Amino acid sequence: MELEIIILKLYRMNNGPANGKSMLRAYVDLMVNKTFIIHGFRLVESARNANHVLFLAPPRELNKHNQWYDTVRFIDDGVLKEIEKKVIDAYNTEINCNVKVKYEPRNMSLGSLE
Repeated sequence: MELEIIILKLYRMNNGPANGKSMLRAYVDLMVNKTFIIHGFRLVESARNANHVLFLAPPRELNKHNQWYDTVRFIDDGVLKEIEKKVIDAYNTEINCNVKVKYEPRNMSLGSLE
């Protein structure tokens, strides 16, 4: 089965390189196969050596012991890589164009997905 991944919203936080402050670049909400929505992916910049690398981190929650845990786990790394590539391409397009990228109508309701 092929995945249809739609970026519902991309909340850009900062468009400069990581400089010791927050390395969070964006929050992302996704819809998969028009069947379910996942809120809270994080696009993070990591400084490795002289290179700056973007990667997608899954949503997470704080438990009662004050420990963070991922609320979404990928069994197939290929799916994660596909989603990550789509999100990074959209982020880079938005940065390079310096305009908001529109992915889906804001008034979308779950009833209209059928």
